[in-house]
Amino acid sequence: MRRSLVAVGLALAAAGSVTGVARAQVPSPNPGADSLAPDSAFRRAGPVLRWNVVTRELVGRDLAARQGRRARATFYDGNNNTRLYALVSGAQYDALRAATRDGEGDMAAAAAAAAVLGTVFPREAAYLARQLAGERKRLGGRGLPPASIRAGEQAGQAAARRWRADATRELRVPPWRGTAPSGPGRWHSEGGPPSLAISLGLRPWFLVSRDQFRPPPPPAPDSPDFAAALAAVRTATQQRTRAETRATWTWARNAATLWNEIAGQVVLRNRLPEAEAARALMYLNMALSDATIACWDAKLTYWLARPSQVDPNLDLSVPLPNFPAYPSAHATLFAAGAAVLGHLVPAEQTTLDSLAREATMSRLWAGVHYPFDNEAGARLGRQVAEAALTVLDAEDGSGPRTVTR
Repeated sequence: MRRSLVAVGLALAAAGSVTGVARAQVPSPNPGADSLAPDSAFRRAGPVLRWNVVTRELVGRDLAARQGRRARATFYDGNNNTRLYALVSGAQYDALRAATRDGEGDMAAAAAAAAVLGTVFPREAAYLARQLAGERKRLGGRGLPPASIRAGEQAGQAAARRWRADATRELRVPPWRGTAPSGPGRWHSEGGPPSLAISLGLRPWFLVSRDQFRPPPPPAPDSPDFAAALAAVRTATQQRTRAETRATWTWARNAATLWNEIAGQVVLRNRLPEAEAARALMYLNMALSDATIACWDAKLTYWLARPSQVDPNLDLSVPLPNFPAYPSAHATLFAAGAAVLGHLVPAEQTTLDSLAREATMSRLWAGVHYPFDNEAGARLGRQVAEAALTVLDAEDGSGPRTVTR
């Protein structure tokens, strides 16, 4: 069966089987890969994609500054990057709709993004000022009068006010202070509290509550169903092909970053106008944020051990994530993202579904998830997407839509 790797400009590790290689020797994803190269196509696109890249760069700079020291968890860590991307693209969407004259929209979108990012990263004021100066120079070179540039900047700053207020509230979300339970079949930390536990303190955009679609409990560790699932993981890792190994490395990166790279390619391929691009990124990232919240609600309810914590002899091809197994975050986020972005750009639905299936399967091939983790995650992601699309369709006036399959 043909398995295509996602074509989003990812740097793949050299081909080769890692079966039998000790975990310490398993190649890790490139730690700098969450930032696109400065000469990427996104940098040469419109302000929506340019400032999506700027946002990722600021997240990367912040993570680098915190590396090697104990730092307070933030609302934009890991998969919760989507929360920040949603705030930025939401401000840009409002700014683009508020700009009333031709040419002002680009400056408005840039100024709105900079206003939100300045709230989240106040120490990056000089960096953001340089980025805005570049936008003014670019637009001036295209013949936009200084008065129009100023008007666009003012419109962007005004449109960003409510999104900046949201960002300020997000910055006040306290870190998780809970305790992981112990016992047979329970997850145990590989170091520190479970990653992304701060998700439980975030407020969903589309869900009534974080547990609205909480999946039923996973199979009990002493049950035949659990034994069969663990056997499936053993088989998947023992029979992992070279292509599957490469896929596990490709998809091991932050799902939030992967989705924004995929979305950027969708925007470029379909030549979406700036307002449509901002709207697509806003809804996509809002849904992904809700999917993360719902997923971590379940993870920190059931506290299921990872397969390799039950069977230490499993051959993992990627580093073990530091949070419980059930349900799979990749399955949840990729199902949600494919449904929402595919609805917004229907021509891409088949491609997005294919990518989502491979990203989900890669976690079984890697040995970090049971089959039932993936099944529950995919179902949860589709339910979150359905809630998001109900709001989206109400805005469009196109009536209800069901994405549960």
